Amino acid sequence: MKHLNIRERLAEVLEQHDISFEQSEEGLWVKGLVTFEIMAYVTYRELNDNIASRLDVVIRVGEGEMVESFGDVATNLEEAIARNMENFLMNTFHVLIKAFYDESDEYVEAETWNINGTDWSVCIGNITHKNQSEESDLIPEGFFETVESVIKEATLDEDLHWFRSFYCQQNHQELSSEFMKDNELYDTGVQALSNLPWKSTGGFYTLRQFTLLKRLSQHKI
Repeated sequence: MKHLNIRERLAEVLEQHDISFEQSEEGLWVKGLVTFEIMAYVTYRELNDNIASRLDVVIRVGEGEMVESFGDVATNLEEAIARNMENFLMNTFHVLIKAFYDESDEYVEAETWNINGTDWSVCIGNITHKNQSEESDLIPEGFFETVESVIKEATLDEDLHWFRSFYCQQNHQELSSEFMKDNELYDTGVQALSNLPWKSTGGFYTLRQFTLLKRLSQHKI
C-alpha cells in the first residue's frame, strides 16, 4: 500500500468554491462560522491492471475529529484520485461547508430538529449512489426516514455529532450495510439499514448518506 498527502488537491477544491484557508502542518485551516482543520490522504495499490484507492478526509473542529473515507477503482492513479474527490464533493463536502463555513450554501438542506427537548441544527447531505446494474429506483422506500429515526433515538451528549450510512450490493448479495455514529459502527443503525426493502440487483450498487448535527445552544465548538 502506498500513501499520499493530497493537500494541494484539497486546496484547489476550496479555491474553486471561494473558500479562504491557511496551511497547517499537514492540511488546511479554514475560518468561517467556526475554525476547523481539514486534511486529505490517499492510500492506493495495484489491483490487476487497475488502481484501487481510498481517500481519507480528516476534519478537526473543537475537540472532535471526524473521518470520511471514499474508495474507488480506476485505470490509473490520477483517475482514481479524481473519482475519490468527486465522491467527497458529492457526499460530504457541502455538509461541512454549510455547518462550519457558510450557512447559505444551497447544495444541501438544513433543518432544525428537537430531540428530547434540545434543538439541533441538522445538515443533511445528498443521497448519493453508484449504480452499475440495469435496475433503477434502487433507493428503498423510507430510507431517510429510517436514518432520521435512528439518529433521534441515539444518545446525543456532545455538541457535535455526525452519522454516515452506507450500503453495498453486488450480484444479488449484500456486501455491506454500515451505519457510523461519530466514526464508530452503530449497531442499531446497521440493523435498521439491513431491514429496509432493498431491491435485489444483478450488478454493483452502492448508496451513501452523511448527516451532521450541531447543538443550537451552549456550543463548545
